[in-house]
Amino acid sequence: MADGTSEADKTEHLLVASCAGKVHVWYGDGTGNYSTHSERFIVSSGLDTHLFYFLSAAPQQPDWIEIQVFTMLEVTQSKARLQWMRAVNNRDLEANDRNRYFTSQGVADLRQASKDCERRFLPELKGRVTP
Repeated sequence: MADGTSEADKTEHLLVASCAGKVHVWYGDGTGNYSTHSERFIVSSGLDTHLFYFLSAAPQQPDWIEIQVFTMLEVTQSKARLQWMRAVNNRDLEANDRNRYFTSQGVADLRQASKDCERRFLPELKGRVTP
């Protein structure tokens, strides 16, 4: 992090689904509640391999910009490997300021939690869809 602290032991709650040929993403708050962010992501998929990312700048603070990039490789029908990278650029700060930019990254092994794409996660689907 910009302040010199490490996020090595930080846990993020992320739900990723590859359903009906499309990747969907939800962020969790750690209590079992998830909110969708799929609409923010640009997704490219092919041959059990997915790239999804977003670029964001808050309208009230256009001098700050963030990019998050995910790659997901479906290794087997029940396992996947996820790589994540985040970069922040505080453009209003001088180039030598320690808070001008910072990056974070992580890798996770994912396991299949369901063989169906459930309507509670994908309300646009009618019933369940097998991926």
